[in-house]
Amino acid sequence: MKFDQLSKLNLLSKESKNPIYKVYSGLPALDELVGGFRSKQLYIVSARAGVGKTSLLVSIFSNLAKQGIPSFLFSLELGAEEIACRFARNMLLDERFQFDDVESLPELLKFHKKKNKKIFECQSNLLFDANSYSIDSLEKTIVTLKDKVRVFGIDFTGLIQMEVKGDTPDWKRLGIIVENLKRIANENNVVLFLINHLNRATTTNNAMSEQGGSIEFERLATCILQIYTMEGNPHQRLIKVTKNRMGGLGECVLNFDGRFDLFE
Repeated sequence: MKFDQLSKLNLLSKESKNPIYKVYSGLPALDELVGGFRSKQLYIVSARAGVGKTSLLVSIFSNLAKQGIPSFLFSLELGAEEIACRFARNMLLDERFQFDDVESLPELLKFHKKKNKKIFECQSNLLFDANSYSIDSLEKTIVTLKDKVRVFGIDFTGLIQMEVKGDTPDWKRLGIIVENLKRIANENNVVLFLINHLNRATTTNNAMSEQGGSIEFERLATCILQIYTMEGNPHQRLIKVTKNRMGGLGECVLNFDGRFDLFE
């Protein structure tokens, strides 16, 4: 039996056990630029140190939680207490949540639990783990949670453990890691965000060459978001989309409040 291409697509969509889905970051300018974030795809968030890579994921994941969409952040760089405080600062807009001031946290939580009951309910959709991870353990966790969690993030890619031959250069090791993460996102039908550091030695601003391991990122990433500070305005960030298989390229400006790890 012969099918035209549209009929094939229609048949595939009806028979698929894991239909592709799309989620939105809750940041309208970013969602319009990217076109939403699709399952089975790899999204790279890059910036130099201190610009707001982790804060952007915290804002996106908090917004997803408010939409009732569970997400999971693998934090390979920060401890569990710091990640928890970042999410609390963001969702409750209270900069007093600091991981090095644990004595005040119980009272703060008690206060907000009465005042912001709905936010506490939303926070049940935020999952995270601060640990050392190999590719195998990352995959095992994603496979276990994929029926509940749609969106995963890794902070950051360079700290993922993977055994390679002793003479394998770092850029090639990173390429093998990214290739495996792309496979994991595709096989498990999840949205996967990766944080990557931009190369400090390069000043080309929006060129792909700023990416560490740029060859593999350019080849495998669905979309690459690069964050830059705005000259003369510490409360804004420029987001440049330097690659986007699912839409166009371009840039947008988001407001940023570092007190709350908040992009809006």
